[in-house]
Amino acid sequence: MDPKEDDDNCTFEFVVRSLLDSFKEHKLYAYFLQFVLISYAYIRGVGKNSYFWNIIYIGTLSAFIGAITRSTCEIIMNKKHMVNSDSRIYYVIIVNETFYSIRSLVLPFINMVKLLPLLQDKDKKKLKLFIYTMSILEFGIRYYIGIKRKMDHDILMSDTITPFYGVAQIIVSIMDIVCSMIIIKKLTESYHIAAKKNLKISVYKYFFQSALFILIFVDFLSLIISILAVLNSKLLKITFAPFEGLNSNIILLLAFDALIFKNDVMMDADTEFEFSYNSRSIIEYEKRKYIYDMQTNSYYSISNTHSHSDSRSNSHSDSHSDSHSDSHSHCDSRCYRLYQGRENRNHRFDDISFIDSHELMVLKQISK
Repeated sequence: MDPKEDDDNCTFEFVVRSLLDSFKEHKLYAYFLQFVLISYAYIRGVGKNSYFWNIIYIGTLSAFIGAITRSTCEIIMNKKHMVNSDSRIYYVIIVNETFYSIRSLVLPFINMVKLLPLLQDKDKKKLKLFIYTMSILEFGIRYYIGIKRKMDHDILMSDTITPFYGVAQIIVSIMDIVCSMIIIKKLTESYHIAAKKNLKISVYKYFFQSALFILIFVDFLSLIISILAVLNSKLLKITFAPFEGLNSNIILLLAFDALIFKNDVMMDADTEFEFSYNSRSIIEYEKRKYIYDMQTNSYYSISNTHSHSDSRSNSHSDSHSDSHSDSHSHCDSRCYRLYQGRENRNHRFDDISFIDSHELMVLKQISK
């Protein structure tokens, strides 16, 4: 039942269905807004020479061209009363399916680009073969839809065309779900490795706070909608419009998530740089407070320098060993060894052999 046919009965069902149906009116604007924002990012040089962003740019341009072409054809067909329209319009529709196919394949190819560095060569070939084979099927179904529209003189998504759109969307949904499951598997493996190293990482927190959760949710929702389309269910007419509106801006969601991730990385890098800078400053400060003894391969406190030098001036007598021992033991009572050698690369202060207990506490606080 079309909401417009039930204007006299302003029931709750009528209001809800009319509200959901209104999503259709903003689809072209959604593609336009997405195109403007992504184009602005491209002009500003975001992600140049990056496979991820190149796919984003190509998908955005294809979606915008497809939406403009489709809307133009609908205007012409409505003006010429569809059946009496020029048949060349339908050839444009067939070609236009290419742009919608490219736009639909953006997410699977982005997932493939993310996965390839994580897989072995054998698994890489399998994934590429799977993605390329399914992509060919997607293009084939889309072109068949365009041809069927020409045969039926149908530019709108009628009940006879809807099941074929469902099949095309099922293909894309399967590709997305397979890639997402592989990503989750790799994420879980990384979590177990981190757990063995006693690193506090919450894979569930990362999963729910990242775009991965949203994408998987959209994947399964897309699969359900596709099955409803194939079955030509009446429920599809209620859920299709809002889902199509959400799906039209999925590229914008991916781009926005990438920018957020980049911002997080830059913030972490700034924090690490500030930490490293402060650490080096303290190291230099600590070095100036100690004098290096080549014989013992150790640093000694400047406060002990005089007694240490006196002991070295009497090197030809037996008192040298006693004085040196006293100086060494005095330094041991005030200082103690922090790190030995450079065996542990995680230690930032491994070149300081002896430090004051208070200074050690400061260094430990900074190194946390």
